[in-house]
Formats: sequence, C-alpha cells, structure tokens
Amino acid sequence: MKKGLFCSFFLIFSFFTVFGEEFFLENIFDASLDSSSQRILMGKNDGLHIKLPEDRTLLDGVEIEIKIPREFLMSKAAVTYSFFNEVTRENVTDSPLKKITAQQIHSAYIPSRLSLVLQVPIFADKNYIKSSPYELLVSDAAPGEKSSLFFALFVGETSAEVEDLKFEIFVKPIFMAKGTLDLALIFPEDVEKPVTVTVGKIPIDNWKMPIVLPIGEYHVVVSSDFFRTEVRYFMIEQKKTNSLVVVLRDIKPRFNISAPDTVDVYIDGVFHRNRSDIVVTEGMHIVRFVMGDYEITRSILAELGKSYEITFNIDVNINEVE
Repeated sequence: MKKGLFCSFFLIFSFFTVFGEEFFLENIFDASLDSSSQRILMGKNDGLHIKLPEDRTLLDGVEIEIKIPREFLMSKAAVTYSFFNEVTRENVTDSPLKKITAQQIHSAYIPSRLSLVLQVPIFADKNYIKSSPYELLVSDAAPGEKSSLFFALFVGETSAEVEDLKFEIFVKPIFMAKGTLDLALIFPEDVEKPVTVTVGKIPIDNWKMPIVLPIGEYHVVVSSDFFRTEVRYFMIEQKKTNSLVVVLRDIKPRFNISAPDTVDVYIDGVFHRNRSDIVVTEGMHIVRFVMGDYEITRSILAELGKSYEITFNIDVNINEVE
C-alpha cells in the first residue's frame, strides 16, 4: 500500500514536469531579501515565494539552506525541491489547498543528509559565486530580470510520526565582493564642462552613475582642459557605498602669499588683504611687499594650471670674524 501511494505521488509530479500545468500546495510562504537572513518553517508540499529587491547592483544571488529533521531521514521519505517560473496561484474552493499553475525550471532530490545549501545566481551567465563542496549552485533557477523566485518542497508518502514535522528554511542574499563609489563633481560657478574620470587605470564613461568596484583601495583622477587635475584616494567595502565629493578648480593661475601681518602685499598695484588662493590672469605680474620704509618687488610669470607659493622673508646673517 505504501509503495502504491509513493508511486502515485511521483507520477503526478512527473506529469507536471513534462507538461508544466497544475499542481497543489498546502501552504505558500513569503520571504524578502531586504534583511540579511530569514527563517521559515515549511511542511511537506509547501511553497516559498521569495521577493527580490529592485536594486540588485551588488546582489549576486540567493542562498536557501534546507535543514531536514533527523526523523525524516530515518523514515526514508523522499524529499524533492523545485524551482518554478510563471507562477499563478488560486485558492481551491472548500479546501485548504492552493492550486498552482507554473513552469518548472529545476528539480532534484534532496540527498540523505541533515542540511542542503542551494545558491541561486541572479543571472546564470553573470555571477561571482564561488563554488564549494558545501553549497550547490543552481544556475538553472536564475531569475534574471524577474521580480521573484518560487521554491517548493515535495515529500513522498510518510508515516504518521513524521507527517507534521517541519523543515527549517533559511533564506539570505548573496552579495558580490564589491561596493560602489558615488562620485559628485562640483564645478566652478555651477557650469559643467567636459572632464575625464579614471579610477585606477579604468576610464569611467558615466561618472554620474554609481561605480561598482571590487573591495580594496583606489584613487580617482579627474582631469580636464578646463580644470585642474584632482586626485583623491578612497576605500571600497563590501555592500557599502563610498560617497566622494570633488570640488573642481579652474586652470587660472593662483598665488598663495605668506608674509607677516605687518607687511602690506600688492599685486599689480592692488592691495590684497586676503593672501591665499588669489586668482590671477595668465602672464607677467608684479608682487610688491611693503613694511614701513622697506620695500621688495618681484616679477612672476604665471602660467595656466599652476599655483605659486610666494613667501616674504627677512634674513639675518651672522658670520664669525677675527
């Protein structure tokens, strides 16, 4: 009798596999990848709807760990896990069962052991999940652009002792070993002009979008015919976004003058109280230092893209004589 029921169950299941039509589940649970891990208790012939986040920039896949009660192993009951596409569901009138219409994309028996870890990449051909003898990569079930993943457990004929036992299911996201750089460039007078951005030696075509990078140390170089070259160093950590703001400066020459407060500073005859980051035009300039009746004048040829440090010094020299 037991053998007949067991065969009947799997004949029905095989019919679905070939024709992709209808089957029934007792319960359907919902899970989300918004948190690091979720625990769901599933019984025999239950389903799990896993909602995927809209932002999958750093998401590489979904991990499903199935913990099988020891009593199930002792009973020799056959357990199958399956993934489905194109799922629609409806309640069955006067029955607790849910009628499912779906397309099966992957199915397999769970081996005789206490736990099984399944790893489903988001994209079958674009994943960075490292293979391991402790996890099983299920590329066939990759959801791609779909918004969710549907998973179900099917259990063959069981004894009354294990009929109501639950499987512990742990669902968590698998993140790439990457993070993002959120780069913001502040242009002088808010006038945007062409720039070239490179991270390391990699040119960045669209710096306004988040830049996905493997974890590690980097430097970004912003260069342009209109602005000075800027270099910044930053770190990329897994799952995190590093926000970096770079204030661009135009290529007009700049003077930074160091002199005591008692010294008056003139540039081309104009008195300057503020002596740092003075923007000047390209060409020859006259800088004059005045301290009482003492005066020093220097000529400086200012070039585009350069800054000049100008320091006023009064030296006292002491030499030993006979």
